[in-house]
Amino acid sequence: MHARTRLLFPLLAVAASSVIAALALLRLSVADVADWYVEVPPGLIDRWLDPTLSAILSLLLGVAGIAVSLRAYAAEHGGTRARAGTRLAAAVLACGTILLAPGGVIPAAGYVFAFVTVALVISAVVLLTVRHPLIGIAVTAVVVVIVATGAHLLDAGSFVPRFVVALGEQLPFIGTTAAYLIVAAALVLWAIGSARPPYGRFAAFVLRRRTWITVLAAACALPYTIARASWLTPWPLFGGSAELFAREPAMLPTGLLLGAAMLTGGVLTLGLILPWGERFSPWLAVIGGRPVPVGLAVIPAVVVAVLFFANGLEFLLTGLENMGREGLPFLEIVLLFPFWLWGPLLALAAWGYAMHRATQPIAPSRPHGREARKSRKVDADRDRERRLAELDALEDREPRPLR
Repeated sequence: MHARTRLLFPLLAVAASSVIAALALLRLSVADVADWYVEVPPGLIDRWLDPTLSAILSLLLGVAGIAVSLRAYAAEHGGTRARAGTRLAAAVLACGTILLAPGGVIPAAGYVFAFVTVALVISAVVLLTVRHPLIGIAVTAVVVVIVATGAHLLDAGSFVPRFVVALGEQLPFIGTTAAYLIVAAALVLWAIGSARPPYGRFAAFVLRRRTWITVLAAACALPYTIARASWLTPWPLFGGSAELFAREPAMLPTGLLLGAAMLTGGVLTLGLILPWGERFSPWLAVIGGRPVPVGLAVIPAVVVAVLFFANGLEFLLTGLENMGREGLPFLEIVLLFPFWLWGPLLALAAWGYAMHRATQPIAPSRPHGREARKSRKVDADRDRERRLAELDALEDREPRPLR
C-alpha cells in the first residue's frame, strides 16, 4: 500500500484507542454510563469479568493502543522500517482488543453488507452498460426483475424504514463495538501494509500458500449459502418451512438476500487470487483495465476478517452455552457460521495478496472490444506502411554492375 495510506492506520488506531480509554474512564467514574454499558452485548471476556475489572482492562487497552500506535506512526513518518517488536506488540494488542470488544454486531453487519452488495451490483451493471450498451441493457433487465420481485416480496416500503429505525436504535452499541474493532483492524493493516521483503518464515509460507488459503477462506461461504438456497426447494434447511414462508412472506426474500450477500463475500474473497482482483475487468467503463489499488482490496478484507473473527468466537461461545437447550445445535452453528475460521483465513489471504502485489508487477493490460479492434487496425496500418517503405527502398536501389 501507499506510504500515505499506511500513515493513516496508526492515527486511526490512536483515535479509536482514545475513545476506548475515555469510555472506560466514564464507566469507572459516572454511574449512569456504567449502568448504560450493562446493556451493551458482552464481549468474549466480559462474560466472566466483573464490570469494574472489565473497565480497568479497557482503560489499559486504550492507553496501550495509543502508545503502540504512536510508535508505529513515528516509524512510518520517519520512513524507517518498524522493528519486529513493534509489529508483535501491534498483533498482540489487536488480539486483546478483539477479546474485549463488545459483541452483537454481526447481524447488523450482515444486513448492511446485503444492501452494499446490491449497490455494488448496480454500479457494476451501470459501468458495463456504458462500455457495452446491448449486453448492459440485457443484464439491467434481469437485475431490475430480480430487484423488483425482491422489493415486492420484502414489502420494501415498510421493511427499509423498519430496518433503518432498528439500526438507529442499535447505533450506540454498534459504535462502541466499532471503536474496538477499528483499533484491531488498523493495527493489523499497519502491520501488513508495507508487505516489503525480506520476509520471515511465516510470511514466506503465507505467500507461497496464499492460493490455498484464499480458496479455503472463500469456501467458508458455501454452507450458509447452500442452506439459504435450499429455501427455493421443497426441502428447505436452516429453519425454513413452507408454513413459515406463508405466515411471514418477507422471510424468504430476506433469507435469500443474506445468502446472496454471503456468496458475494466468498466471490470477493477469491478476487485476492484471480486476475480481476489485480486489474479491473476491461468490460467496465472508466476503470476497466486499470490496476486495482492494493488498499481497495486489502483494507475491506482485513476489516471484515476482524469482524468475522471477533463475532465467530462469540458464536462459538454462545453455541457452547446453549448446548442442550432449544435452538440450533452446536455443530450446525460451527458449520453454518464458520466466521471463526473465515476471519483468520481472510486476514492471511489479504496479507498474501499484499505481499504478492509488492513483489510481482502487474502485466500490461490488453485492449478489449472496440479498443482491441482499433489497436489491431493501428498495428495493421503500421505493418502495411513498413512493407511499402521497404518496397520503395528496393525500387530506389541502383542495380549492381555485372561482373
